[in-house]
Amino acid sequence: MPSVPGFSSFDLVDIHDKIARDYERIFEQDGYGRTDARIDLLRAVLRREGHFTVEEIIGDLRRAGRPMESGFASETLESFVHYGLVWAIRTDDQPVRYEHVHLLRHHDHVICVRCGRISEIDLPMRQWPRHVEQTTGFRILQGQTQLRGLCPQCLSGRPAVFALSSAGVGEELHVVGMELEGEELKRLTGMGLRKGARVEVLCVNSDAGAIIAVDQSRIAVNRGVMERVSVRAGRLPEAAGRRGVVPLTGLGVGRSGRIVRVCGHGPTRHRLLEMGITRGATVFVERVAPLGDPIEVTVKGYYLAIRKEEASRILVEP
Repeated sequence: MPSVPGFSSFDLVDIHDKIARDYERIFEQDGYGRTDARIDLLRAVLRREGHFTVEEIIGDLRRAGRPMESGFASETLESFVHYGLVWAIRTDDQPVRYEHVHLLRHHDHVICVRCGRISEIDLPMRQWPRHVEQTTGFRILQGQTQLRGLCPQCLSGRPAVFALSSAGVGEELHVVGMELEGEELKRLTGMGLRKGARVEVLCVNSDAGAIIAVDQSRIAVNRGVMERVSVRAGRLPEAAGRRGVVPLTGLGVGRSGRIVRVCGHGPTRHRLLEMGITRGATVFVERVAPLGDPIEVTVKGYYLAIRKEEASRILVEP
């Protein structure tokens, strides 16, 4: 039997027996059928330490001479979640993992979005509930933190420049190359997917492809496209010091450029982004008012008038 700090094996047997007796009574009171089978599953869960799937716990029962069908085990484990007996850890494209909840023993998890690997973490997060209570007025009773990222094993085999198909959900990237041509290239470029564009993977379907965010747009791309788009993790270097980058005010009438950065913050920047002034978009200067304010431009097929002060915060590459 696995060890738990502060308890002997005999202590754990007594504790597990008491939990089983308590919940046998609760299951009967709540009108659940097959109480004996549910208690068998509960005892198997209590004997386990760490994370497990439905199939793994069914394997434990089978080896103990108490076979159980998968559907019944899944339904019963979800009821255990409701009763506070187990945590359920849910990830994309991975089976649900469960873990026995130990009273007065708190820990959190970090989960790899590529392979589903789970590691337990013990971070100094005790002050978070107090901060949340102070800022929201809630009284925090319980919770569990689940952080998502890429584990060392998934990162170690990945080069600095890699195919978009190797990216993880939530990863921020920028495009460094595209092996596309014809109408496919034209269509995706028109939607903002081009060299230098900032991309975030929103969700992945291992067979069909993914939904990605390109600046303020969301695009569905198939697996074949993802394998032909090369990306690098992280943000592009700061644009202000790059050769050839100028503010929109310096572009000139009749000229176009690719937006590489929208500087500033707050409502003004958000309004520009909502108008389509986003990184990677092409902007064309139609004309400038006699005193230089406003500047009239075309972006993504829309005609806009932008104040000179706002235009000075938009950096473009002619």
